[in-house]
Amino acid sequence: MASQIRLLQEGGLDLSKIAILVRTNLMAQQIIEGFNQCAPDIRLVSEEAFLLEASTSVQMIVAALRLLIDKSHKDGISEKYLMLHYLRDVLGQNTTLQDIALRNAEEVLPEEFTAHREELLQLPLYLLAEKLWYIFSLGEIKGEDVYVLTFFDELQNHLRSAGVPDIQTFLTAWDEKLHQRSVPGSAVAGVRILTIHKSKGLEFHTVLLPFCHWDIEKDRQGEMLWCETDKVPYNELGALPISIYSKDVRSSVFAPNYEEEHLERRVDALNTLYVAFTRAKANLYIWGKTKPYDKEKDKNVTTAAELIYRSLRSDDNDTDEECFSFEKGTPLTTSNSPLKGENSRNEVSPSRADLEGSVNRLRIEHREKDAIDVRVITRNPMLYFLQSNQAEEYLNEIQRSPFPAPPLGESPIVDTSPLKSTPPKGERGGGYLSQREIGKRMHEVLSRINDVGQLEEVLRKAREEGVIGEGDDWQAITERIKQGFQSPLVASWFSAGNTVYNECGIASIDDDGLPCVLRPDRVVIHGNDITVIDYKFGHPSKLYKEQVGNYMDCLRKMYPEHNVKGYIWYIMGKGAVEVKSEKVKG
Repeated sequence: MASQIRLLQEGGLDLSKIAILVRTNLMAQQIIEGFNQCAPDIRLVSEEAFLLEASTSVQMIVAALRLLIDKSHKDGISEKYLMLHYLRDVLGQNTTLQDIALRNAEEVLPEEFTAHREELLQLPLYLLAEKLWYIFSLGEIKGEDVYVLTFFDELQNHLRSAGVPDIQTFLTAWDEKLHQRSVPGSAVAGVRILTIHKSKGLEFHTVLLPFCHWDIEKDRQGEMLWCETDKVPYNELGALPISIYSKDVRSSVFAPNYEEEHLERRVDALNTLYVAFTRAKANLYIWGKTKPYDKEKDKNVTTAAELIYRSLRSDDNDTDEECFSFEKGTPLTTSNSPLKGENSRNEVSPSRADLEGSVNRLRIEHREKDAIDVRVITRNPMLYFLQSNQAEEYLNEIQRSPFPAPPLGESPIVDTSPLKSTPPKGERGGGYLSQREIGKRMHEVLSRINDVGQLEEVLRKAREEGVIGEGDDWQAITERIKQGFQSPLVASWFSAGNTVYNECGIASIDDDGLPCVLRPDRVVIHGNDITVIDYKFGHPSKLYKEQVGNYMDCLRKMYPEHNVKGYIWYIMGKGAVEVKSEKVKG
């Protein structure tokens, strides 16, 4: 096979236009190992065999992530792996595992990693991976940029799909499946090697098909087939596992099941052969093993090689006892010149694409010497905070508010009057939670309460989970929520007999006719009454009323027979304020 590839190269065929098709990944690995030993000058590119886990750079990033979350220092393997390859592949030192075993990570790995683990853990995962790439100077490892770029693509895809984008979740996904993701074959120049199954829908100028002697319908010892029959008494047993390796099954009551199974095997084998044969545009080479044909003894075809051999052989061409060879046509290269026998009757006509390429003077030939080296350039990744317009308006509104929040730990105010106390001058933003943070925590607690009977349990769990903090923080937030529940109106929203929807999206159409999603904090349905409530923690605003009014209009359209009311609950100040809205959107 290597000799044939070299012959095609000499004729002007680029390696990237050649593909080797195999049945399994194991065969691909065997071929790669064989070429590495016997033909190292021919580069193979495999979507199955060139996996992300083969990259030292990628494995070092993964090992560093493991060390960051290893608080108990139990992962010695990742630590030694990172130390070994940092010294050997990045710094270029000739070191051994014995040398690494006698040294600790602090004296080998970069100080920016060992002394700043807690700071690194605060970074978003994608930014953290970039930072590790920068810290360990992984750009010094040559020839792995394609692997690293593919790794970051997979990391980004994981972050989009993962419910919890933390380090442990990613490492679990890496161990389960991501480590087996392969580098795209088109990203690396060379002969492509892939399975026949993966080649469906693709085409190549030249296809090499080794090991073309897979079984078509050979029974293997230990194979079982689940069979059913309507013959008495076996019909009463239901499905039975029957060994199809035994010849007795062919004459048993389960013979129809056996024949059906073998028919499906023959069809699958022929389909596989068809896919492999139809991937080539110009040249197709096949290698396989079979035994000499004996008309008297060999009645059945058991392998793909036997099928091809018996279909092509004749007494005239089957003269070599060791090897059967059949050729049809003359191999073509991109130069459209046959390698031999230009006047052969069986010459394969050049493809239309090849003919167009030979006459198109504007076509530029891609030569290796003209190729541009694409590399990953490392830089120290930075995290920039860009504030949204809504967040900016919210913070500005708080600053303008005549109702500043008191420091946590002081006595809360009643829900019908503005806040009176303020933090000591010069201490706002220091030891006190911001009004925004207070609102965020109280909002989370309220979203967990369906009825007032759950209040104490929800507050207890929120404290255990750290949602509302400890000490004065917990005491102040708890008292404010409890005092709000003293209002009969507020308490009615949290009655046990209500149907409650917390932060549920409502599909709607905005004033411009575009689709949008409305998300009120709480919708309560009790009999024929619907109440929509929005929690607010800042200064009263006309925008809040318009927002709740939109919620009410949408609910009136959804429930035209119901009585819809809306409230804004200013938890930090004015208490519950009813919103009047009579408009119904058409």
